[in-house]
Amino acid sequence: GVGFLFATAIGFVQITPRSTSDELSKAFVDSMSQGLLVTDTKGRVVYANRAYADMTGAASAADLKTVEGLLSDVPEASVTIYRLASGLRDGQPGDGEFRLAQSIRPGAEPGARWYRVRARAFSVPGQRLPLLAWQLADISEERAEQERFFLDLQEAIDHLD
Repeated sequence: GVGFLFATAIGFVQITPRSTSDELSKAFVDSMSQGLLVTDTKGRVVYANRAYADMTGAASAADLKTVEGLLSDVPEASVTIYRLASGLRDGQPGDGEFRLAQSIRPGAEPGARWYRVRARAFSVPGQRLPLLAWQLADISEERAEQERFFLDLQEAIDHLD
């Protein structure tokens, strides 16, 4: 009993091995509904989860594009992306939303889409420079719900007049 607790406390016995912890983290990130892209400070892709690949239409690692590479030439998104990228260079996290006339994913159903993007830097033990995490979420359904609520509210106000 006491020997087991002591061995666990000093790390001789591990309840969850470290490699399992890495696998657990990867499984969690890959199961997220929002896209996650990690790049280095030079803009090279370090990691992208399944949602990011699906959202952007990347079929392989070679098809992956950074958020900046994907959206900096799109007028509706470029101001937000530029602001976030500039903030990251200054060490500041940020977020923003933008509306596109069509989905980011090539060949997706036609129609306007809303996106929320978040960006922040984080440190990795043993690495001198931080990595940059970009989260990308399609919030079109959320926006549609807000629009329905607003229209219902407007209708209620009109009835009061």
